[in-house]
Amino acid sequence: MIEASDVATYLRSSPDQLDSAALEQIVDTTVGLVIEVTGTMSAYPARVRAIALEVAARAYRNPERLRTRTDGPFSKTFEISERAGVYLAESERIDLLASVTGSPTAASQGAWAGSMPYLR
Repeated sequence: MIEASDVATYLRSSPDQLDSAALEQIVDTTVGLVIEVTGTMSAYPARVRAIALEVAARAYRNPERLRTRTDGPFSKTFEISERAGVYLAESERIDLLASVTGSPTAASQGAWAGSMPYLR
């Protein structure tokens, strides 16, 4: 589905510029979360890969859920979510399910409610 090198490219970095152990752990966790929603597939749709890349990149960019990071004269402001770490937002879960079922309303109708904890 995705690999650490894919996430590095998505982050516009080379893999040797990133913390490879942290990135591998984030990718493994992301893939696990996505597979819990989509199931194992021989080929994942582009939308599934795009969601997985964003989930992993979000966790790598701001693992401590900082509002602002300053490095010397440079400052970066982050959009703060309710969670930190690797997680799927409700909208991402809905998009993932729709990507594999072809039904954009399947998730909102509770098609997977019994198999996954509700996360915000």
